[in-house]
Amino acid sequence: MSNSIPLLPELWNMIFGYLTTPEDFQAVINTCQQWHNLLYSKKSVGLFGQVLPILNQMRSSEGNLGFDLNALLTMREVNSEWRKQIDKHLNSNPKRHSRLSTAADMEAFMTAAAPLSIQRGNPLLGRSLELSIDVRNQDGSVEAIQRLFETYGKEVTTADLGYTFGFVSPQTLASHLALIPSIEVLKIAGIFDVNDDENHLPVPCYSLPKLKRLDISRSYYARITAETGRVLFSPLLRSCSQTLTYLCAGGYRLKLPGINDLIPNLKQLNVWHPVSELGDHQVLSELRMKLENICITNWIVPSVSFLSSLNNFRTTLTILNLNLQVDDAIDSTQLEEFPSLKTVQLRVRSASLNNIPSERQIILFFIPVLCPRLEVFWITFNRALRVLDLQLASAMVSNMFKSLKDIRFLKELEEDGDEN
Repeated sequence: MSNSIPLLPELWNMIFGYLTTPEDFQAVINTCQQWHNLLYSKKSVGLFGQVLPILNQMRSSEGNLGFDLNALLTMREVNSEWRKQIDKHLNSNPKRHSRLSTAADMEAFMTAAAPLSIQRGNPLLGRSLELSIDVRNQDGSVEAIQRLFETYGKEVTTADLGYTFGFVSPQTLASHLALIPSIEVLKIAGIFDVNDDENHLPVPCYSLPKLKRLDISRSYYARITAETGRVLFSPLLRSCSQTLTYLCAGGYRLKLPGINDLIPNLKQLNVWHPVSELGDHQVLSELRMKLENICITNWIVPSVSFLSSLNNFRTTLTILNLNLQVDDAIDSTQLEEFPSLKTVQLRVRSASLNNIPSERQIILFFIPVLCPRLEVFWITFNRALRVLDLQLASAMVSNMFKSLKDIRFLKELEEDGDEN
């Protein structure tokens, strides 16, 4: 096939200069041999946007994480089209992190990023950073992360800070957080301690005025004391007091004095402690925020005090996700009506095969009664409750509460993979 409009090659090149996407470029070179020949030398640029995801996927399938940050920074400097396509590819993959795990990684990144000017864009591609910081500082990680944050910290909006191989002081954490003022999503992992030598040292003041989501569920105290919480986590919550809407933390972190005033706008709470299986039934008792979404991943005994504490959020709660350990009858008389609750998802287990609660106790019929707007009602039972007739229970609930849109009563799989 040949084109029907006779134009000089120079004019065709001018026209093809208006192509804006790799897809358009590919369509043109496949139209006829003349156009293919005219654009042959530009294929490495024009088709780069289509080739990049394929190459990145090939590297991922080989056990890598795709192109590393330094490689992308180098490729980004080839020409403006490569830079544009790399940025576009990363923006379409928001979960991609810039991973730096050693001081050498950090130094290599800063070397690759140094030629970039402000006009060339943010070198922390995707504005997401995942760091592994060796607290022992045997490879110079502590100084490297300090230099990295001093240079590029203002560009970071999502960060995962993992402190390894030692205890972290409040002063060290505060000095790092002070350098990432634009952070919106933050995850902190490590073992933190306030030792006697550092008690007299001031903790640097810092502000995180854009922080919306905070995960400190893998942040541990070397010594669980009120002083550790006051010195370490009170300043952290105070730094994002007006903006924090999501918090994932172990239950004992919620016992900070004045926590309701520290984070008054919290909407979503995920209580999870990866070490302790059984949760504190008093975990919600002191909270008074207008929570809309509560998820407690540790197993909770639904005591009278725990059920009563749920009433603190009865007017605002829309989603409730709990793991309940039920060995006796549940006293629901402490619960009030929840007018906004639409989704309830429960995992229920019995610790004893010899003390299996009755079907009515387990199915928790009182939940739809107390939630007039309930739409989704899921319960998953462990194998200790295998004698329950879930089909019968589901049919009973469906007939009694016809407003429910999604009812699921399930049993966890047996060890051999077959459903009970």
